[in-house]
Amino acid sequence: MTTISRYYNNLKFFRTYIGGSKKKEINLFLNAQGDQIDWFEFRKLVILNFEDVLHVTFSRKFATKRLSFWFLGISFCMILFKLSILAFICLGLALISQIFFNYFKYREGKNIMNYDIIIRFTNNFIQQEFGINLPDIT
Repeated sequence: MTTISRYYNNLKFFRTYIGGSKKKEINLFLNAQGDQIDWFEFRKLVILNFEDVLHVTFSRKFATKRLSFWFLGISFCMILFKLSILAFICLGLALISQIFFNYFKYREGKNIMNYDIIIRFTNNFIQQEFGINLPDIT
């Protein structure tokens, strides 16, 4: 599996579909797969799709990690001010945020693995059919 290191300048929490809607995105994929699959178009659509999915997953992972630290800090401040009930509530929220962080971290790894498999498959097929060597990850 190839490791993908990405840095995004802005956070994005929801998908942006390729054609503007989920239905148009599905139609674009179906058109690329028609009777004769246009492998170059299919590869381009897959890259756009997975980049968007990875950006959303990374943003959610980043936000939940920061949220967990904030709740943990607030919890310790509440302990210092002897507000134990609020401290336990914030500690619970920090724990829930950490659970979501681990979930998004798992999803990110799973998405990267799926991305890598599909890109390798399309690159191998393009190389066999057309004799063109494309990079594994663009």
